[in-house]
Amino acid sequence: MARLVIASAGAHDGAGLAAALRECGAQVFARDATLEAIAAADFALIDGGALYDDGDESGAFSGAGLARRLSAPVLLALPASGGARTIAALARGLVDFDRGVAIGGLLLDNSLPDDEIGAIERLAGLPVLGHGTNFALDRIIELANSAPPLEMGGEVYLVGAGPGAPDLLTLRAVNLIRRADVALFDRLARSRVMDLIPERAERIYVGKRPGAHALAQAEISALMVRLAREGKRVLRLKGGDPFLFGRGGEEAEALATAGVRFEVCPGVTAAVGAAASALIPLTHRGHAQACIFVTGQGQDGPVGLDWPALIQPNQTVAIYMGLTNLEALMMEISARGADPDTPAAIVDNATRAQQRVLVATISTLAAEVRAAALKGPAIVFVGSVVTLRTKLLGEAKVVHKTPPPT
Repeated sequence: MARLVIASAGAHDGAGLAAALRECGAQVFARDATLEAIAAADFALIDGGALYDDGDESGAFSGAGLARRLSAPVLLALPASGGARTIAALARGLVDFDRGVAIGGLLLDNSLPDDEIGAIERLAGLPVLGHGTNFALDRIIELANSAPPLEMGGEVYLVGAGPGAPDLLTLRAVNLIRRADVALFDRLARSRVMDLIPERAERIYVGKRPGAHALAQAEISALMVRLAREGKRVLRLKGGDPFLFGRGGEEAEALATAGVRFEVCPGVTAAVGAAASALIPLTHRGHAQACIFVTGQGQDGPVGLDWPALIQPNQTVAIYMGLTNLEALMMEISARGADPDTPAAIVDNATRAQQRVLVATISTLAAEVRAAALKGPAIVFVGSVVTLRTKLLGEAKVVHKTPPPT
C-alpha cells in the first residue's frame, strides 16, 4: 500500500500533482475519501485540508486527520510568496503545530529559481518536492511507498475533561473529542463538555461512584480494546486528568498490552481547578512551600495513607475522593498529631455553576459537610492556605464569571 496526503495551507490544491500522478497510474482520491476506498487502491493521493483539519461532523476524513489515522506522510502545500524566510517560517510553524503528522516535503504553488528553492530547503529543513508545475515525481512516489502498511485498526484517546467547566478544556482535548466515533464517559464528564462530542458518535456511560460501577475497570479496558480493533476512534473522556487518580495509567497499560494505538491528553486536574475557583492558593511563600495530592479512596475501599508525610508544616494537602470517608480521614489526621484547628475546606462541584465551598477546620469540617448535604464530586484542602480565601474575597477586586464564590 502506497499512500500520500497533501495538507494545504491555503494555496496549493494538489490538482497539478494529482494529474501528473494519474499519468503514472496512480489512483487519486478527493478529500472525502473513505478508509475502505484507500485500502482497495494500489496508490492513493489524498488531497485536501489544512494541517489542523481533522474531518467534519459527517466523519469524512481530510488532510492531516487522515494522515494521522493512516500514519501516512504529508506533502505540505504552501503559497510561494514572501521570500524564502517567510515560506520556511510558515512550514516550521505548521510542523510544530502538530508533531503527530510526518511532513515528508513541501509543495509550492508557483515556480521559483533554484537558489530560492535551496534556501527554503535549508531554512525549513524539508525538501521541496514540487513548485508550480514542476514535480519530483520519482521522489514523491518513493516517499509514498515508504509509508508503513495500512492499519485499519482504530485508536483510543484518553482525554482529561478537566474539573467541570467546558472552557477549561485544552484545545487538544477539543480536537480529540470532535474526532470520536464512540465516546466512553464517566460521571465527572456529565456536563456541557458532552455537547462537543459529535452527534454521529455513539455514547457509552462507564462511570463509577462508591458502590455503584456501571462497568468494572477490566470491562472498560476490554471495551476500549474491542472498539479500537473494530477500526473506531474511541474517546475515553475522564474528569480531571487521566493520569492523576483517573485510572488512566491502568487503561494505558491495557491498551499497550493489546497493541492498540492510543494518545493521552492531559486535563486541568480537580485540585488545581477547585483551588483556583475557590481562591485557595495551593502554594504561597507565607504559608506552603509544598503541595501533596492524595486519594481518600483506594482500590478496595478506604486507603491507608502515609500520615506522617501529610502532617508537615508549610504544606497543602489536597484529598481526592475524600467525601465518603471524610470524617474518618479528618479524625485520623488529628489523631496523628495535627492541630485540630488546622484550616480545612471542601469544594463541591468545582468550577461548575452549582459549586459550593465550605471552610472549617479538620475537627469541624465533617459536621459542616453533613449539615450541607454535599453530594460531590468534591476535593478537600488542608493547610493554612485555606485562610487566604477569606482575605482574597474580602480585600481584592476579583472578577468572577461562572461560578461565583460561595
